[in-house]
Amino acid sequence: MDIKKPRTLPPHFSEVYRGSDSPDALSKLLEGELGTDIEIGQLLIGTSTLDIPISIDIDSLPMHVQVAGTTGAGKSFFMLTFITSALRNNLKNWVLKKDLNKNVSVFMVDVHDEYMNGLQFQDKKKGIMDIANAVRKGSNEQYNAIFGDKFYLTRDLESVNIEMQRFSKPIRFRRSDLTVSDVTSVMYVSDQMSGYMNIVRASDQNWITKIETAAEDDTRGFAKGTVSAVKRRLYPIINSQIFKDDKVSDLAEIIYNLESGHFYNFNTALLSSTEQFVVITM
Repeated sequence: MDIKKPRTLPPHFSEVYRGSDSPDALSKLLEGELGTDIEIGQLLIGTSTLDIPISIDIDSLPMHVQVAGTTGAGKSFFMLTFITSALRNNLKNWVLKKDLNKNVSVFMVDVHDEYMNGLQFQDKKKGIMDIANAVRKGSNEQYNAIFGDKFYLTRDLESVNIEMQRFSKPIRFRRSDLTVSDVTSVMYVSDQMSGYMNIVRASDQNWITKIETAAEDDTRGFAKGTVSAVKRRLYPIINSQIFKDDKVSDLAEIIYNLESGHFYNFNTALLSSTEQFVVITM
């Protein structure tokens, strides 16, 4: 079959727009694909950013989102944009007295306070603390609806600068809050070690302390080497300042507030990797 080149532009190609010059036309074409609720950035064509916001519908927002990319790809800026948009959404819902089911809860792991203090961009540096200060200027009711009482969680209150201490609280959990699966999901253990922990947990809710204080010959039928290996694995938790053998625990309060659409910033700078991952798993 011979293919002949037309002398004139076919009608369906007669209206051609250059995206960077026609953001309104492009926005209209993509109207059904741009999302409506939580803004995560702007449309990129080549290396040019267009004034066309890209959003995620709340009903389509999964519980876990992976943001992958190489160093300098913009992961932190993306997350700060997402978090800011989520807070804006929650504030708007509060003002309009909308259903709390449309709120977005955020439990943010912030190792170096880069989200709390902000990221440098175009000679400006604004972060979550700036948003909290601005919301606080409104009313206590407005502030509590978005942030609750204390939203900055850290190991030691004394390690936080004075300005941030008014937002901060030391995070504490009971050892009995932990299940065996919380521990085994963040570290390698053998079947024998897992079996030993499950047997102790079945007989005593405060199973970690029970293992810590167990006599040398109290092996529950397992090899002494297995018991010793379990104690070594549990050492970061046993030695932790946030997992205590007492009645104080922030777990129920955190879960309740997250179910109510609140925000938490979890600073992990003073924690071991095991402590950090166990808290996130809980």
